[in-house]
Amino acid sequence: MQLKQFFKPIVCKACFKTFIPLSLENVFENREKCLCKHCYEQMNPNITIKRIKGIEHMFLYEYKSYFRELLYRFKGCYDLPLKDIFLDYYLNILKMKYYGYSVVPIPSNESENIERGFNHVTEVFKLLNLPILEVLEKNKPYKQADRNGAERKEIEKVLVLKEPIKANSKILIVDDVYTTGNTIRAAVCLVLKYSKRIKVLLLAKNI
Repeated sequence: MQLKQFFKPIVCKACFKTFIPLSLENVFENREKCLCKHCYEQMNPNITIKRIKGIEHMFLYEYKSYFRELLYRFKGCYDLPLKDIFLDYYLNILKMKYYGYSVVPIPSNESENIERGFNHVTEVFKLLNLPILEVLEKNKPYKQADRNGAERKEIEKVLVLKEPIKANSKILIVDDVYTTGNTIRAAVCLVLKYSKRIKVLLLAKNI
């Protein structure tokens, strides 16, 4: 009897093709993967850990064509089911690594959240099953992609902490794409007032 007979076919949420997960990881995780191996590899996975200004940053992917396409489909075309694909192959290890942390997502512009019906960053990282503290906000509409390098530093004045964080909590700051790092640095500075135990997790790096 072939091993694949023990697994039922699954439809990949990215390419919509049917695949059969032949990994024992599916058994041990007690969950089904939603991303086929081909799509995962096309997303240019490249786990990288760097210390930036003394803070550990983990990146999961390179910000290249297929990843960009899927991220745009998710947050630009409001394809909410795609929220599950980005952490799919990393979920167990991330849950273990960040056990005991609380997630602080970088906020989107409120008008964009209202239009799409969700904060795309929050939706992705809900899969970690960690407490989510939506304590950061932008005090005015601000989109990094519309600004040059010098103007992007204005995020330090735009990003604010709307409520305090419990002192000395273990905080995981999360975002989708790291480009200049200005937004993450601004978030870290705000959170440092309450806790020195901070790590950063990003889907992709564009540097």
